[in-house]
Amino acid sequence: MLAAVAAVACFGYLALAAIGSGRSALISAAASQERARLTTAADAGIVMAIHDLGLTDPKRRWSPVDPAHDLAFDGVRLTVAIEDENGKIPINFIRPDQMRRLFEQAGADPRQIDGLVEALVDLRGDPRPGGFTRVDPRLAEQRGPLTSLDELELLPGMTPALYARIAPALTVQASTLAFDPRTASPLALAVMEPSYAGAPTAIEEARERAGETAALAGPAPISLNSRTLTIRVAAVDERGGRLTRTAIVQFTGAAKRPYVMRGLE
Repeated sequence: MLAAVAAVACFGYLALAAIGSGRSALISAAASQERARLTTAADAGIVMAIHDLGLTDPKRRWSPVDPAHDLAFDGVRLTVAIEDENGKIPINFIRPDQMRRLFEQAGADPRQIDGLVEALVDLRGDPRPGGFTRVDPRLAEQRGPLTSLDELELLPGMTPALYARIAPALTVQASTLAFDPRTASPLALAVMEPSYAGAPTAIEEARERAGETAALAGPAPISLNSRTLTIRVAAVDERGGRLTRTAIVQFTGAAKRPYVMRGLE
């Protein structure tokens, strides 16, 4: 009798385990399906952005200075933001004095600024008399042009708050020191244009002056030839599921191959 009861209990346990396993599998499958749907919608947003940035009709063509665009695809809401890499600080090419302005304008601890500048110079592997001054095994392994902004988190004295303030204004995509103030953020303007730096209100002044200049000049078109843009798409479905896709696209101006995808994540 006890053996029979034990057997029934065992089978009951196995049945519950199987039900639990099946439920977990269903939940996992549903989550995977939702993510796939969001990914597809976000990728569609990237394609639509590339298409509308390349339109010949100036009235319909998107511009790098546009505010975020709201779109929809297959019931998924999309917010598409365009960032011009030419309007960001080319971190691999700026001079030490520009590095100093970057950290000062971003509100770094004044006691840490000298060390941050020296460490960034070393991280990039810049040759200079006397060799490297900041001995840090992590920096030694990474020396050379930065390939990702995340590498800045290796700098001694870099805090999460400081990184969050400077990262949106920086780029590793630039191949030269070229800089376009028309699409720059106030922080980028303060660093790259000396006339905007040196005062506690430099960022606010830069914002005002940039707005005044744009108002006087009017909506001048921005050519995308040889320009690299970051396209960020935030996808949200009716259940509240969220996913963000980022594409780095270089426009070539060539008819046969008008753009090159430099990155997608």
